[in-house]
Amino acid sequence: MRDAEAIVRRWLVRASLLQFLDVVEEKAEPGMWIPRRAFWEAVYKKDLIRDAWVVFDGGGAQRARRSFGNELRFATFSGVTPGQAVLILAIGTGLVVEWSFSGKCIIWEQADARDAPRLYQPTYRPGDLRHRTATDDIDKPVFAISHMGSESYNWQRKVAAKLTRMTGVRLTQADYAYRP
Repeated sequence: MRDAEAIVRRWLVRASLLQFLDVVEEKAEPGMWIPRRAFWEAVYKKDLIRDAWVVFDGGGAQRARRSFGNELRFATFSGVTPGQAVLILAIGTGLVVEWSFSGKCIIWEQADARDAPRLYQPTYRPGDLRHRTATDDIDKPVFAISHMGSESYNWQRKVAAKLTRMTGVRLTQADYAYRP
């Protein structure tokens, strides 16, 4: 029975990841999501994602339903910039929040930290999924980094290092390399 549960959980994680990536890519600037998609798919292939939850604005929710039907669940935003979406990933003991645009990738080492967002809420406000004092210091319990430097793998290398510290599984540039 545990094997069946693990298979279903992995399928749901993959479905949520694809739901987010496909909907976001549809509206993103051309090429903007190629490196980010390659990175998060590499994280998935390493089997690091325990759980996933997606948050869409109204338009993204409509696109998700059109593409994926009504069976896949997700949350919606209240009071967010149109087109915004967030992917929330449970990785190791931590939590990752990946914004579609105008937001940093934020990683809490401990998903149960007081200021960490909670999975499976039906709605979120933008402030629920941000951290005011997080920096790009991977030694801190809350880490945040902008997506600048995709071409040189700058943010990917730092996020990979943080995830390695949290899980013990090494992500190399070869794992998440992409073709522009």
